[in-house]
Amino acid sequence: MKIIIENVSKTFIKDKEKLNVLKNLSVTFESGKLYAIVGKSGAGKSTFLKCLAALNKADSGSIYFDDIEINKLNDKEISRFRNEKIGIVFQEFNLLEFLNTYENIALPLVINGKYKLEDVELKGKVGKLLEFVDLSDRNKHYPKELSGGEQQRIAIARSLINDPDVIFADEPTGSIDKGNSTNILKLLKKISKDKCVIIVTHDDNVLKYADEIYNLKNGCLEKYESKK
Repeated sequence: MKIIIENVSKTFIKDKEKLNVLKNLSVTFESGKLYAIVGKSGAGKSTFLKCLAALNKADSGSIYFDDIEINKLNDKEISRFRNEKIGIVFQEFNLLEFLNTYENIALPLVINGKYKLEDVELKGKVGKLLEFVDLSDRNKHYPKELSGGEQQRIAIARSLINDPDVIFADEPTGSIDKGNSTNILKLLKKISKDKCVIIVTHDDNVLKYADEIYNLKNGCLEKYESKK
């Protein structure tokens, strides 16, 4: 999988003032790497990620996933594409409190009608992911019964249930302590061996795991080498 961004721009209007959040960004991401995008709060990191994940639409420019130009897809096509190709991890986990671990992970495949919760094949898929994130013993636990680090690992497992080509992570370590942050980053690094993983973050610890690092400043991306 290659993600090719060509001259992407995004502006917002705030207090009648035009803010050029993204200015003609061009960059390429590919499978087998973990990318870190850093920058000050308000620099546009989350906006950039949402454009890549087809949650927001860029004002101009093109975004390709291999040969598919996502900004030319209609709403139905984008929803299907996102469901099949993209996994998203959020800072606040976004687990449903009334569902247990198994149900939270399985939910994307139930919503799209591929499986029912009781299906043996689905239980097998979820079981493998729980083993991957080292939480096989938390299958029936609810979010309130889990630590922040455990909840984030469950959220990562959920993002993988459709076997996507790319994982977008928006401040994945922002709501957990340093020890759990390291575990999450090691897990995302492991995932990047055969997927494209893109993280936007304030956490300098991410830089030790990133293959490539970009700084988003004044609407522009600047690449610099990791200081591992």
